[in-house]
Amino acid sequence: MNEMIERVSEAILNTPNASDYPILVARNAIKAMREPTEDMSFAGAEASGEDCLPIAIKCYQAMIDKALEE
Repeated sequence: MNEMIERVSEAILNTPNASDYPILVARNAIKAMREPTEDMSFAGAEASGEDCLPIAIKCYQAMIDKALEE
């Protein structure tokens, strides 16, 4: 299993009474994805060029943050 799937799974399983709070579970899963894994960073570097990677990560995190806004 890859690291991101493990992170999201852990976030879901660690949400108390998860079945009673599906929105909270979804938010916790999205929060778990905010920090890219090392593999994701390498994939981003390959796709956009390493010089762009810090900017790409900032963009990725901004998109996650936007998804978490209420």
